[in-house]
Amino acid sequence: MSLEDAPIPDLLRRFIATPHTFCIGVGENSVRLETNDLALLADFQSEVQQLPLGYSWKLIRDDVTGRGDETTVIVSGSLIVVLLGTVTLVIVDRDRRQVLGFVASDVHAGNFLNRLSSILAESMSLPTETYDRQSVSGSSQP
Repeated sequence: MSLEDAPIPDLLRRFIATPHTFCIGVGENSVRLETNDLALLADFQSEVQQLPLGYSWKLIRDDVTGRGDETTVIVSGSLIVVLLGTVTLVIVDRDRRQVLGFVASDVHAGNFLNRLSSILAESMSLPTETYDRQSVSGSSQP
């Protein structure tokens, strides 16, 4: 096989299939999840009352394991970026009402969603017009 014939890897996992879906509510009060992991789907259903309404979620269970318990939250304008450990990353766009997340393979789905819901509850109240950088749960600021 020549280099020209080799498939191009999807390193950012942009095109991974998310065959499992969950939707509850109507209109602005709806919450929708697309995922490639049944454990995330099951735990999402039990945590949905704690999550912000009106958002479309796409959570990808990654095949990489993560290290560390540090939590870093960066809020810039309408974006909230949450880094849990070294691999799990969640990006929330408050203007588009979309959430994209990559969850490490060794992260327990229920613990992840419980932790994320409390972080988002605190971060969602921050204004979208100003730049704010904060640190949560003992991570250090640069």
